[in-house]
Amino acid sequence: MALTDLAIRHARRLDKAYRLSDCHGLYLQVNPSGSKLWYLKFRFGNKENRMALGPYPLISLAQAREKQAEIRRLIYEGVNPAEKRREEKRGGVPLHTFESVAREWVASNLRWTPEHAKRVLRYFELYVFPTNGDRDITKLKVMDLLVPIKEVEKAGKLDVASRLQQRTACVMRYAVQNGIIDHTPAADLTGAVATAKVRHHPALDLHLIPNFLERIDDYKGRKLTQLAVKLALLLFIRSSELRFARWEEIDLDNDVDDPGRAEADSGRETLCPRREDALHASGTVVSPGKRSA
Repeated sequence: MALTDLAIRHARRLDKAYRLSDCHGLYLQVNPSGSKLWYLKFRFGNKENRMALGPYPLISLAQAREKQAEIRRLIYEGVNPAEKRREEKRGGVPLHTFESVAREWVASNLRWTPEHAKRVLRYFELYVFPTNGDRDITKLKVMDLLVPIKEVEKAGKLDVASRLQQRTACVMRYAVQNGIIDHTPAADLTGAVATAKVRHHPALDLHLIPNFLERIDDYKGRKLTQLAVKLALLLFIRSSELRFARWEEIDLDNDVDDPGRAEADSGRETLCPRREDALHASGTVVSPGKRSA
């Protein structure tokens, strides 16, 4: 039975708080002190919530019903009324933006090197944050997440677009794992970005190796480049492991290189026996590059 203003005015205080119910979750709580407060119970996302609507008689029965109707409209549109109220108190700034969660995710990867973390964050700053950085992560849909990725894809940067897709999915998964969102729309990003066709370079025939070594010796370009190629041939490591190598990765006592430290984010260890004729090349190559010197 719906409340009436007369019933509210004649409601007496008791030793314990009690409720006068209206309809659709709206009720008036009468406290032992005599105060009367409006509340609305509602469900959102399979969870029961309660919102205070103000005191009676400052908020009349008619006004409380108007607030109730507004809240029900928000729920129908898929908006959490409680979260909307908190956002309004913050001046319209979302509690969790995509940028804030992305930065948390990067910082949470403790096994990454500082250089790798900085590189991942830089990609977000260049391509994603300008579009989605200040967006409320709880409201992002698949199409929202795809907008910056598709722009990169249109520019022909397919490898960058693929990495952004993977890392965006990681950020959204991190949000789920930390209770920020219930489900991630990023699962539907799979297959949305074209992949670059990989072109593998052919292996060098065995009979061409002597000529290749002679050409390295006769190379007239930058000396560091010549020594780096020689060192790669002696150690059989990836070019990135050589380019980012540091002195702390080289064990002179045991004649072993550990270039795997340069890519700690890969989670693997690489140990390379170091030949005596690689010592001179190591001393020249494992040093600050031309641009950072």
